[in-house]
Amino acid sequence: MTYHEYARTALGETKLTTDAALAVEWLRQAAEWGHAQAQNDLAVVCDRGQMVTRDPAQAFEWFQKAADQGLKEAQYNLASLYEDGQGVTQDVAQAVHWYRQAADQGEPNAAYQLGMLYRDGKGMTSDTAQAVHWFRQAAASGHSSAGEIARQIEASQSKDEPKPAVAPAAAPTPVRGDAVILGTGEVIESVF
Repeated sequence: MTYHEYARTALGETKLTTDAALAVEWLRQAAEWGHAQAQNDLAVVCDRGQMVTRDPAQAFEWFQKAADQGLKEAQYNLASLYEDGQGVTQDVAQAVHWYRQAADQGEPNAAYQLGMLYRDGKGMTSDTAQAVHWFRQAAASGHSSAGEIARQIEASQSKDEPKPAVAPAAAPTPVRGDAVILGTGEVIESVF
């Protein structure tokens, strides 16, 4: 069993140890050795202040390391920190980048958050087409409410869209005497 497995076990998944300090130490060692899941798990511990003093900046660093290794959970968590400005300066563009990375790997919550950002225009221009796209992807990945939100957006758009108007017949434009120009630009002169 690796340090990470011992740490996860000690953190509550099973009852191998009840020594929280030892569990966090095992987790830290695995994270320092480059284990992406351990980095993410240690970041969660730091972010929530579980068994350690809450440290959003430290959480950010560990999420970043795990996200750089392609761990979708860490990419989602990192994006959340960027979106909320926790442990890092708020940066919606970075949030969108990391949510996309995670969503492209099938993380439903990341796709959902992208839908929310595009729908609400939080820190960016609102884009309902993008919002619907990401809500649909979230639903396809298993998010329980994303599909309904996409349907609601589409329904509200269909109500708001103007019905195609029938073009009014072009009024004849007088040219000279009895001649007129039709809407097609054709000049018709009266023969009367």
